[in-house]
Amino acid sequence: MKKITALSIILLIIFCSNEKKREKLIGKWEIADSRFYNVATKEERTWLPPDISGSITFDDKGWSINVRRSDGFIVKGGGVYRIRSNRVILKFYMGLSWTSILESDTLILNVKPTLPIDPDGFVLRFYKK
Repeated sequence: MKKITALSIILLIIFCSNEKKREKLIGKWEIADSRFYNVATKEERTWLPPDISGSITFDDKGWSINVRRSDGFIVKGGGVYRIRSNRVILKFYMGLSWTSILESDTLILNVKPTLPIDPDGFVLRFYKK
């Protein structure tokens, strides 16, 4: 009986913690800055606003992203998300997933390339609007 009670308390703490993080996460996050890099060469290029703009939005049902760079590069999409500790797993409807880190007032999204023909990855940092 004590094991069941202790397990219930632990699960309740985890659930309450995730609910607080979910409340903090829900809303619109504006892009603060970005860092693009080539995985093969480790070459890093940085674009700051106004060269890059956009946002990521979370609600109870899922997430959506819309980011545009001045040279025409666009990131658009959405799906469902799951919170684990300080990480937010963003799942696309087509099966891909990205991991982001939720800090005090920023959300850091690290996207690694998924296609071998496209070696560019990027890190986007968002702030809550």
